[in-house]
Amino acid sequence: MCRFLELRDAVYRDAGPELRNYLLGLGQWMRANLDWALGSHRYRTEPGAAALYRDEPTATGDLPAQLASISWWWQLDGGLPRAGRDT
Repeated sequence: MCRFLELRDAVYRDAGPELRNYLLGLGQWMRANLDWALGSHRYRTEPGAAALYRDEPTATGDLPAQLASISWWWQLDGGLPRAGRDT
């Protein structure tokens, strides 16, 4: 999530209106999906357990995810700011 937010913010600054609208919609879809999953009995690990989330991530996006489908995001440094770096 952290890396997505970093890349989204970096791209958004120079994006045209169509891309900005897409990026905003993608972020809203991700939030809606998280809200659905947190409220779904399908993904509850313990009966009656409360799902917790934060409005801001607590981790940094410095380490590549161990998921092949998105691990390439960490190769996209080419001029995009990274967490903890001056922009």
